[in-house]
Amino acid sequence: MLPDLRYLDQQGHQAFPAIVAGLYADKGMPSLAGELSLDQVQAIHQYLIKRSGDLQRELRAAP
Repeated sequence: MLPDLRYLDQQGHQAFPAIVAGLYADKGMPSLAGELSLDQVQAIHQYLIKRSGDLQRELRAAP
């Protein structure tokens, strides 16, 4: 089971570049250091932020 990153908390958002770079490698999250540029990491993070907002809007609109 993989975590749903749309629910990332503030601490997770702050640590996102470090997480991608291997912060949690000892817990099974592979390091992508050297695989992604900083611009790519930032683009992924912005996508997750957008999807989180989309989810919140969907949940508020649900009956």
